[in-house]
Parts: sequence; C-alpha cells; structure tokens
Amino acid sequence: FVYSNPWYEFAAVLTIGIFGWLLERRHGPLLVLIVFFACGSGGIAAAAAVQVDPVALGGNGAALGLLLAWAVPVLLARRARADSDDDADLLGVLALGLLVAAMPLATPDANAIAEGVGAVGGLVAGLGLSQVGPRR
Repeated sequence: FVYSNPWYEFAAVLTIGIFGWLLERRHGPLLVLIVFFACGSGGIAAAAAVQVDPVALGGNGAALGLLLAWAVPVLLARRARADSDDDADLLGVLALGLLVAAMPLATPDANAIAEGVGAVGGLVAGLGLSQVGPRR
C-alpha cells in the first residue's frame, strides 16, 4: 500500500484509521485485519488479474471496505428501528466515502477495479456483521 499522491494518501489513510477504529471497538482487532486485507489485497489482486497493465497503488479498496463494513449494520439497524438511539454521523460517512470513491478520477494510481472489489467486500462483511451484532 504505497501512495504517490499525498492527498490520496490522506483521504485513504484517514478513512482506514477512522473506520478501522470504529470496527475494532465494535467487533475486535482480528476482524479489522481480516476486512482490511481481504478488501485491500483482494482488490489489488483483482485489478492485476483483470487488467493487462494494472496500476493499483494505495488502499482505496481497503478504505471503502472498512467504511462499508461499519456503515451497513448501522444503516440496517436504523431501517429496522425508526427510534434507533445511535448517534452516528452518516453525513460524514457519506462525505468520506464519496471522497475515497472519487480518487480514481483524481489520480491514475487509484484503481477503480481495486476500489470496487474492496467496496463489495465491505458490503458483504457489513451484511454479515449486521447478523451477529457487536461483541460484548
């Protein structure tokens, strides 16, 4: 996970840090590592398999994977209970998600395939985590 653009690095590492921390608080450190490496490395591996001359630097797939793994259970809980008492700022989550998602447009080193695979991995992880609930 190397970055050639400092703004890309800032956006991705900030998102990884925030949502890695939030997932760790909710589900423990092992899950964070699993989601990070599955979404980040899986996305880069998919980009390398699909593209003839892949350029995939950075952790945009890992960042979106962690973000979605945290946000999906929150969104599903809010949908199920209109009186949900969580105080998560989902507007900030949306802003960070859009910022990271736009990185392939801003720098050629951010790979859209890696990002998409990471996002799908995070979505799947989030759907699974919504079934198990937080650790005690």
